[in-house]
Amino acid sequence: MAELLALLALAVSVVVGATISPRRRFSWAMYSASTKAFLWVHEPQGPRLARPQDLCLAPENHLLTLPDFARVLAGTEPAHPIEGLIIGYTGNHVVRYDPRRPTQLARGELAAGTELDELAETLHRLPPCR
Repeated sequence: MAELLALLALAVSVVVGATISPRRRFSWAMYSASTKAFLWVHEPQGPRLARPQDLCLAPENHLLTLPDFARVLAGTEPAHPIEGLIIGYTGNHVVRYDPRRPTQLARGELAAGTELDELAETLHRLPPCR
């Protein structure tokens, strides 16, 4: 019986630890030594979320650091502006790419602890996915 209770307690702590919430500052799922890119493309019809194929990334790619993003842009030269956030263990950044100046990737660092609020605010400004 004690083993069953210990296993149940472990399962509950894993579920609670893996839960992600916009107001929760820590979760095991976020603390996985990864860096996520939340990017959108500005097209004539309006902004849309960037797809992996926009940047010639594998669909399962979930790690995109700032230097990796700069290399991807240099290799793919997207036709439309790209804007977004790169959030993770390598730092938290706001990025902007303008195809008229393809060698310049505008970047700014987010203040510590503001990345989730910035992401939520940014996603609220974007139109629904199309």
